[in-house]
This record gives sequence, C-alpha cells and structure tokens, in this order.
Amino acid sequence: MTKPLVINRKNFIEMCQIVTEKDEVVFKDLFKKNGIFNRLAG
Repeated sequence: MTKPLVINRKNFIEMCQIVTEKDEVVFKDLFKKNGIFNRLAG
C-alpha cells in the first residue's frame, strides 16, 4: 500500500481545482454522448 502524501491546505485546494476541471470535461463529454447535455444546458 502506498504511504499517504502530506500536503498543505494551499496545495490541496490547487489539486482539487485541477481534478474538478478535468472532471467537468469528462462529465460534459459523457453527457453529450448520452444526449442529455443540451437538456441540462437549455
């Protein structure tokens, strides 16, 4: 098992922002493929 990485609050917030931006792209693509993006955006 990998040892947990200790980071400070600032780095944690920055990492969360990066993950959120990547997640938004993935979910948008998924919603478009399933035809529900336009229903949610409109």
